[in-house]
Amino acid sequence: MNEERDLAKKGNYESPVWETIEETHKCYNKNLELIIRNMKIQDMMFVASHNVDTVELAKKIIVERDLKSSERVRFG
Repeated sequence: MNEERDLAKKGNYESPVWETIEETHKCYNKNLELIIRNMKIQDMMFVASHNVDTVELAKKIIVERDLKSSERVRFG
């Protein structure tokens, strides 16, 4: 993260990295939710996260959308 910030500063562009881990999680979860809630029948998703709250959020939406038995959302 520090390297990306330094490169952005040297290159005179906005850093692509969130300032805090909380902002990172918030962005990831927002996009995860948007994607799962809008999945079409042919879509599949691989959730790669070490964040327990993110995994729980994904599991909750999978149950709400009745996607569990289809295994269209997978974890790793």
